[in-house]
Amino acid sequence: MSVEEKVMRIMKEQACLPRYDEEKMTMASNLTDDLHMDSLDVIEAAMALEDAFDVEIDDETLVELDTIQDYVDTIGALVEKN
Repeated sequence: MSVEEKVMRIMKEQACLPRYDEEKMTMASNLTDDLHMDSLDVIEAAMALEDAFDVEIDDETLVELDTIQDYVDTIGALVEKN
């Protein structure tokens, strides 16, 4: 499973969206605006991603991540670094 696929799967689980909304989720989806995730949901999603990929996203980076693509890019870079 690619980084993109794994991030998307985890985000779908964390967003707790109805099936019809889940199918509309794209790499450009904004976590707060499009997926209606609050700050706690975003933190929980980040923790789930960190656990799944065995990486750590620093707080300064985390506050700059808005879309699923942002998370894919960040996680991909951290995985490559390790």
